[in-house]
Amino acid sequence: MRILIVGPSWVGDAVMAQSLYKIIKSKNDNQIDVLSPEWSLGILERMEEISDVIISPFQHGELKLKERISLGKMLSKNNYDQSIVLTNSFKSSLIPYFSDIPIRSGWLGEFRYGLINDVKKFNKHDCPLMVERFAMLYKENLKLKEIPKPSLRVDKNNIEKLKKDHLIDDSMPCIALCPGAEFGPAKRWPSFHYSEVASHYLLRGWNVFILGSSKDVSVAKEIREALPASTYTNFFDLTGKTTLPDATDILSI
Repeated sequence: MRILIVGPSWVGDAVMAQSLYKIIKSKNDNQIDVLSPEWSLGILERMEEISDVIISPFQHGELKLKERISLGKMLSKNNYDQSIVLTNSFKSSLIPYFSDIPIRSGWLGEFRYGLINDVKKFNKHDCPLMVERFAMLYKENLKLKEIPKPSLRVDKNNIEKLKKDHLIDDSMPCIALCPGAEFGPAKRWPSFHYSEVASHYLLRGWNVFILGSSKDVSVAKEIREALPASTYTNFFDLTGKTTLPDATDILSI
């Protein structure tokens, strides 16, 4: 089967979706293409289960109905057997519909009867984790222990380059903190709590990495300023200095 996945909009969900891809690929004849925002390319390229990534030209929240219809009709030439839509929005289900994909699986979401013709329903109490819900869009009645964990490929050459560029000695134990939140401080731990965790490990001789985008530079600065100056040597503020593949490689150590 050739399957089109309409991928999620957030980094954590994009990684968790690999569990679904692993389940699909357990049948080796399945081909997986993923329609996803451009930012996710660096993550998806680290997943061996994916055959092709189709970059979505739409910004988060944009409808652009004509453009979605046009993209759907263009993708119809790929003759997909099934689509699986990992998001809840009405607009995310339009492209599979206009691609004439016979089986279009997903949650009902924003009243998507017809657009989604293989509607999955889950009890939140029986299926509380997003990774469970992703997996069961393809194979129902799975137990959590049956769902494979994500396992992104790492680039050993890039790891060596990052260690050299940032003077990282990875013979020491390492911990990474990711303090950013897309929707601001109300959705994240206060910075002084991160500082306490960082200080705890720095005083025990660990490396502490702060990972995030350029949006997270200010919170990383807050974390650093609350630390004892004597611990700065092993504190690595990498916010805004790494790509998603770089972050993957750093996390691997």
